[in-house]
Amino acid sequence: MTVKGSTALVRLAGNPSCEILGAMVMQEGSEKRFYERIVGEPYDREFGERQSSKRRGTQFERNVFAGDARLLREAFSPFFGIDADEIVVRNLFDDYPGTKDDSRVARLRITRGILADAVAGRPVPHIIVQPQLLLPTRPGPRPYFFIAPDVLVRSPVD
Repeated sequence: MTVKGSTALVRLAGNPSCEILGAMVMQEGSEKRFYERIVGEPYDREFGERQSSKRRGTQFERNVFAGDARLLREAFSPFFGIDADEIVVRNLFDDYPGTKDDSRVARLRITRGILADAVAGRPVPHIIVQPQLLLPTRPGPRPYFFIAPDVLVRSPVD
């Protein structure tokens, strides 16, 4: 599993002058292979997400999205300045379950549709769960990155 996508971009944003991070982000293949090519030996530490972290994350998401995302709506109610019952949440995992890789393009299409509706002034959800975004990175060998945040929250300011 690679964590190059948005994770690597966040690290690069924190240190934009680092040529090694910049090269890693733009190279094809995994971070582990990049490390091996640069250092000349296999990566010798833990890599990727630990199973316990995945279990806690899954449990957290299950609890947050339970009951039509009641906890999420209550948490964002002060931000929106409206009652939690008025907040609309759309969970794209419900539309396209599966891993991000399996449903990436379908969720991107839905996310783009929601954003286009917002620009056109049509009603849209306040919160989108499991959206997909595409970040162009031209020029270079990778013309774009998929960005998969857990949630996308629309600003209450028009």
